[in-house]
Amino acid sequence: MHRPTSPAPLPCLPGLLALLVAATWAGPAAGASIPVVNPSFEAPLVGDGTFAASPPGVGWQFFGNALAGDPGIQNPGDVEFTGASDQTPDLDTTIPDGRNTGYLNNLTVIRQVLTSSFKADRTYTFSLQAGWRLESFVGAPTFELLLLRGDTLAPLASRQVTLALRDLFTPHSVSFAAGAAEAGLPIAIEMRSLDATPSVFTQANFDSVAVSAVPEARAHAATLAGALAFAWTARRRRPSRR
Repeated sequence: MHRPTSPAPLPCLPGLLALLVAATWAGPAAGASIPVVNPSFEAPLVGDGTFAASPPGVGWQFFGNALAGDPGIQNPGDVEFTGASDQTPDLDTTIPDGRNTGYLNNLTVIRQVLTSSFKADRTYTFSLQAGWRLESFVGAPTFELLLLRGDTLAPLASRQVTLALRDLFTPHSVSFAAGAAEAGLPIAIEMRSLDATPSVFTQANFDSVAVSAVPEARAHAATLAGALAFAWTARRRRPSRR
């Protein structure tokens, strides 16, 4: 008489599943941070309630126009955002990081070409905090976040945002999945005002700019883990042979 036989053991599968689940749950926090120069616009530190239009040598490029003048760096006061006036110790509670912010007026642009390049099979995310000033004469700003090729400045991904609440900074981001075609290209990021009505002055303030990259394999980890789990279950339920 033949003894019942069970399916051949798969000793490595549980461990592999555990690794895949861990990779899945690691999420964006496991991604690499891409260096951004002067990410919170703290240089140069300008006086409380004042601004510097198109300051040179601070990591950012500023592009203005005859309608709205130049964008730049601002140290908001209480007139612009509640509690933003400089204090000692620093209690600028409304400003996400430090005392300064970048600002855009109608149809102006702030851009930075980073020192890093795209790598294939990674998802890049450009994020920041954006705020709308208190004053009633300042219209609701609409702007675009863009991830660009740093050589030609061709857009790779963009997101349009209209701020809805005054006196508040909110997070916004745009992502792009880079492939082989983008590998080695320099990375650029841009904030672009889309407000074109001359009679309505708008301004958006920006802080806490960041760029991160997450390997694309992480995005597929959950699917692969599920497939392996199904195979494991099916193997265990296979009828024994006599």
